[in-house]
Amino acid sequence: MADAWGLSNFSQFSSDYRKLFGLCPSASLKARRAVAPVNRGSRTAPPLKKAWA
Repeated sequence: MADAWGLSNFSQFSSDYRKLFGLCPSASLKARRAVAPVNRGSRTAPPLKKAWA
């Protein structure tokens, strides 16, 4: 699935993500899960709103 988004080098993605957002992807995910309401019908959190839209 990651290949569909052009993510073949995960360490480079993580490095670029950290430079852009100031924290690693896993920390962002943990923070998102900590504040997202629990959706009992699904195992995933609701989609994030785009900050640039």
